[in-house]
Amino acid sequence: MRTLALMLCILTAQAAAAARCEPVSLAGKRISLYIGFSAIGFGYDTYGRVLARYLGRHLAGNPGVVPQNRPGAGSMALANYMYNAAPKDGTEIALIGRGVAMEPLLNGDSSTARFDATRFHWLGSMNNEVAGFFISGAAPARDLNDILSGRELQVGASGAGSDPQMFAVALNAILHTSVPTLTLVAP
Repeated sequence: MRTLALMLCILTAQAAAAARCEPVSLAGKRISLYIGFSAIGFGYDTYGRVLARYLGRHLAGNPGVVPQNRPGAGSMALANYMYNAAPKDGTEIALIGRGVAMEPLLNGDSSTARFDATRFHWLGSMNNEVAGFFISGAAPARDLNDILSGRELQVGASGAGSDPQMFAVALNAILHTSVPTLTLVAP
């Protein structure tokens, strides 16, 4: 039995090694790195510009990587573009808001997200953030007990999939509250 298990392990390892792909050279090509937020000099814009500066050095053929801002709905517009219209040859990649992928899961009936997040090829994340949900002292509801007892609280969000929007959706789904979200959409 041990011999059979060892043979299966060896065969599996050989099949995995044979299936390995050689990197495609991107020499002479230009990669557009789209940033789903405006050029404001911090946050995702800064991450994207730093990534663009160094990424080409780590890709086969050392292609040039050019950052371009494509803001809209907290980077939802960019996610929709990448899924539905961008070429699928690796010459266009995107840096989108971390919560955008959750939008189809949180609001399945929403027409805002026109993509299946499980079909994207996710490359990684440049950081690990901790998010918080804070209530203004001027709000009618001051804490969770006030929200649960029905006091009004309206949450502002920069776009679908942003932290405040996801927190409000989670609060409503898990604790059966009715916290509305006011989404601020860029023109």
